[in-house]
Amino acid sequence: MVDYRNWVNYQRSRRHPKRIAAQVYAYLDSESEPRPIELDILPVIDRFGIQAVYGRTLYVQEVKALMEADIISSAYRNRAASGNLAEWSAKYPEMANRLDWAMKLTMSENG
Repeated sequence: MVDYRNWVNYQRSRRHPKRIAAQVYAYLDSESEPRPIELDILPVIDRFGIQAVYGRTLYVQEVKALMEADIISSAYRNRAASGNLAEWSAKYPEMANRLDWAMKLTMSENG
């Protein structure tokens, strides 16, 4: 269940979905960045559920951040597993656009 209260303060925080996308991409691309906690939490949530992991309802932005981490990591791994980047981009244009967006966010955050 998602809690809509106080989303403005959460949006300003460091766990905003855009920042998560940039952090996940930076970690997967170089593995020198600190590992985002969302990548560790996702498998646990899949196994036990959100309520068991967090013990409370989540804010909308928290759910969006978790979803963004999942989308970016699965798209990055899918692209890495493909042999031909051009074919993969043509076959999965939405995933390619999402990775391009995350890469641009990473570059804008790192200056």
